[in-house]
Amino acid sequence: MTGLINAVDIFTERRHLDVLEEEEREARQMVKEEQDIAYQESLLADRAKEVVRKQNQAEKEEKEKLQFEEEEKQKHERLQAEEMKEAIRQSLEESLPEEPAPDCTEPVSMIRIRTPDMSNIERRFLAANPLQVLLNWVESKGYPRNSFKVLQSWPRRDVTELDTHQTLMNLQLYPQEMLILEER
Repeated sequence: MTGLINAVDIFTERRHLDVLEEEEREARQMVKEEQDIAYQESLLADRAKEVVRKQNQAEKEEKEKLQFEEEEKQKHERLQAEEMKEAIRQSLEESLPEEPAPDCTEPVSMIRIRTPDMSNIERRFLAANPLQVLLNWVESKGYPRNSFKVLQSWPRRDVTELDTHQTLMNLQLYPQEMLILEER
């Protein structure tokens, strides 16, 4: 009988060891499953982050593209405006009568203009030329009438507001005059 009790004890002990091993295996399996679930959740979160990052990148690239296109459009418009200004300036310069020679026998008016950068530009005009010729010359030098005004110091008046058909002599801009160019 001791053999049978011994066998039951050994069986019970082994069974107990098997139960412990099974519990350990189940615990390892449960940890593995939890890790797999956590890994899958992490993978999904990473994929979601990647999708968001790609969307943000695409939005950023689209925004940069639109900004670049807008800058190019503005650059093109500025270039066209500059070309238009240059064409107008060139046209005005070509339409100016020739400057009278120093030995000209007709009355000549010497006009000197102080520019906003404190430099001077000067030219001779026939006193019989209309004011429009003087204003065209100023504009041909790069000072458009819509951005600058020509002022006479004494009597103080805005020459650009005067009748452009009157002659320089009639406007008392003869024999010489110092005018001031001022930004509007």
